[in-house]
Amino acid sequence: MKITPQHMEAEIRRYFSACNAGDYAALVSCFTPDAVHYFPPGLPDIPWRSADVIAKKWVWCVKELGSQWTIEKVLCSSTAPEAVIEWTHWKRKSGTALRGDEWYILL
Repeated sequence: MKITPQHMEAEIRRYFSACNAGDYAALVSCFTPDAVHYFPPGLPDIPWRSADVIAKKWVWCVKELGSQWTIEKVLCSSTAPEAVIEWTHWKRKSGTALRGDEWYILL
């Protein structure tokens, strides 16, 4: 199967939709079982290792922090299964937001 930019964007949007819904099963389906989610140094309990842990942590963020995410920009390569996005993480319960980017390699 050829991975197209449209396919990559759809998969990234599916992942963020699952994050916003706090949907454990949908989140797990976005990762390989041995997935690793990295964060900047200094945060506790990082990186998150395994689809199960990643899903549980995002579900916790939605419930406890009021987390919601928006995708501001998506760029997908036309020659490799790679993409980068710019996002905002809204922590509604504390009235704060984080901005960042993520790089993806789709397998």
